[in-house]
Amino acid sequence: KLTGIFRTHPFSKERMQDNRDYIRTRHPQAAGTLGREAYQAATAGLRQRQGAYALYEQARQLEAKGETRQAIATYLQAAAAAPDEYLILTGLGMAYLRAEEPAAARPHLARAVQVHGRYYLTRMGLGYVLLQQKETSRGVTELEKSLQLFPTVQGAYLLAEGYEASGEKAKAVELYRAVAEAEPEGKLGRAAAARLKALGG
Repeated sequence: KLTGIFRTHPFSKERMQDNRDYIRTRHPQAAGTLGREAYQAATAGLRQRQGAYALYEQARQLEAKGETRQAIATYLQAAAAAPDEYLILTGLGMAYLRAEEPAAARPHLARAVQVHGRYYLTRMGLGYVLLQQKETSRGVTELEKSLQLFPTVQGAYLLAEGYEASGEKAKAVELYRAVAEAEPEGKLGRAAAARLKALGG
């Protein structure tokens, strides 16, 4: 047998007992049943999050297949298992937005921002919701933060809409122009070009 071939010190019952005695003396909390219970308690959250993220991945796959309602139901299960995981909350919020339910998306995106405010997609989703609900000033703030974290064409277009709605024409024109130049043949690029024409920019 090759068992133990790489050990520096040969294995023996005496050495094993010495190790047990050392642990019992120096780390009594790690010995016996108490140690197992403490370990289980310490790792319970990790196991819970692992299960939640397995559901999160299932939800993402369902979304990719266009099964939005099933995806939302699965995201909800994941969020119930791990209520303070910003990626799960953002996934759920964005799924509600794709289902055109901004009111349902809002609390999940708002909570995700509270938990971790440095994810661009969360800020962008919440900004969009706020614009939809006519809370333009707050929406602009969220979208500005989203662009600071990670500039995207979608975020820039939404922020341009926010600027336009709040009467900041020069800022809106600047962003619409940037979107039109970045994506001239894309849907957002064409929409931005149309807004530029309407605004005389």
